[in-house]
Amino acid sequence: MSRHPFAVRLLLFSTLSWALSSCSLFKNSSSSELPSSPSRPPSTYGVKSDKPSPTNSKATMRYRYSIVDEAERYLNTPYKYAGRTPQSGFDCSGFTQYVLLQRDIAISPASYLQSQEGEEIPLDQVKPGDLIFFGENNKVSHVAMVYERSTKGIICIHSTTSKGVIKDNISTSSYWKPKILFARDVISSKLN
Repeated sequence: MSRHPFAVRLLLFSTLSWALSSCSLFKNSSSSELPSSPSRPPSTYGVKSDKPSPTNSKATMRYRYSIVDEAERYLNTPYKYAGRTPQSGFDCSGFTQYVLLQRDIAISPASYLQSQEGEEIPLDQVKPGDLIFFGENNKVSHVAMVYERSTKGIICIHSTTSKGVIKDNISTSSYWKPKILFARDVISSKLN
């Protein structure tokens, strides 16, 4: 039995927290002229629904819109290293995990682990609720949730170290665009 059980537990907790949170201390680009809501039919706005069948595309899109509606609720929530709730603040992966969990989609708590879930998809096919991963040298260090894809680019909601939860057009950002690694659909496979 250790003479310092509290110190050992504290060290283990600190190490685990660090390992599970892989957001880097990225600076942020400024958001410019971002839409207040994704382009979609008004009847799908704010829908809280059970998981739809993946074969029903209208229901699936309503479900995806409900996910980004949920994400939008947390705009301006402060950044918190290893943060996993709106009360404590969010890091990038804590934000995506929390939002998806509110719609019964369980994903891992760390961006590196999230980057291995679901199915990789081309950037030109991302839909609301999909995840985009960022980093350098193929090392994932940040994750954002797709809010909308349009002719103006890909708008994401993500928790950034400098501004907390914000919307960003990553397609026009001189900071984020070069760091884009790939996108993943973590929703469709969980609708079965």
